[in-house]
Amino acid sequence: LAAAGADKLIRIYNASTGAELRTLRGCGDWVTSLAYTPDGDRLIAVSAEGAARIFDVTRIEPLSRGGHAASARAVAVRKDGTLIATVGDDMTIRFWNPANGIEVMKLPVKSAKLYSASFVNPSRLAVGGIDGRLHRFDLDAKHETNALSVGQIYGITPSPDGTRIGVWSHQGDLDTYGIYPVDGNAAPVTVTEKARKVSSAAWAPDLSTAVSGDVSGSVVLHDLQKKTSGKPWSLGTTPIADIGFSPDGKKLVALTDNGSTVQIADIATRKVLHTAKGVDGINALIISPLGDRFAILGEGGELHFYDFSGKELKVIQLPSPANGGTFGAQGKTFYTANADGSVYVVEVP
Repeated sequence: LAAAGADKLIRIYNASTGAELRTLRGCGDWVTSLAYTPDGDRLIAVSAEGAARIFDVTRIEPLSRGGHAASARAVAVRKDGTLIATVGDDMTIRFWNPANGIEVMKLPVKSAKLYSASFVNPSRLAVGGIDGRLHRFDLDAKHETNALSVGQIYGITPSPDGTRIGVWSHQGDLDTYGIYPVDGNAAPVTVTEKARKVSSAAWAPDLSTAVSGDVSGSVVLHDLQKKTSGKPWSLGTTPIADIGFSPDGKKLVALTDNGSTVQIADIATRKVLHTAKGVDGINALIISPLGDRFAILGEGGELHFYDFSGKELKVIQLPSPANGGTFGAQGKTFYTANADGSVYVVEVP
């Protein structure tokens, strides 16, 4: 049994006992009508804003019955799809077999609130967050190699050849977009911005370019090969909540208005190709490696999937809010790092 109303929430009840089973979030206004699909797996909600949303109400399975003892902040998948890493506030990095959900390794890390993690190559993992250090782990030796002081880290992207790490970091009034070696202390290649109030940033897949969005609604492209920054490009007047490149590096996906507006733009022409309704209050934007989908994690635990025309494909309500997420290596599954310490796996529509 489903019920909804003016609070924008949809509540699922057990029809026999009356017990509330789950709360679904994601509607932007008063919910005026609800209907289940014949198989009972999906619920269609129509709201006063004029939008119809499709929720998957089937049970979301956790990857493991275990998990972190505190909030999970970040999740990464190795390129071959055989290993998943999660980073938690319990100051551990846990590694899982995605086929059976078994934890295969646990490594200590000396910091909590590490927001970003990425497999750089099959034997190296990079992790960063508010402690201001880039942590690099050798998975064969099962220990941290060394940590580089770079400033608070908000994004990590590996190079295609697995030898370099693209990092967005912040320190004082400086935002730095730097390319660091996977091992050693060689000097990085960097571009910096001063006092711009950057609210989001991302890397092109080949690390040739970084893009940053600010609180005024402008984005700037940074050429790491030339070590130069382009002119600001306006996408509105509200902060860029999150931003990302398509896998071919030709398009940008930008979330504005606190995430409630999605803009898909062509980089070469600087034209917005598609605009869609997003999510009011977001935790992350994640783009599929296939280049045909992207996902938005809402603050209330809702997971939204879109295609690159801006069409919303599905909304899934997670059992708890997700702090981070990533697509699987083949783009067919999606993994979340949740506030309750769990990791969930979802089939991509």
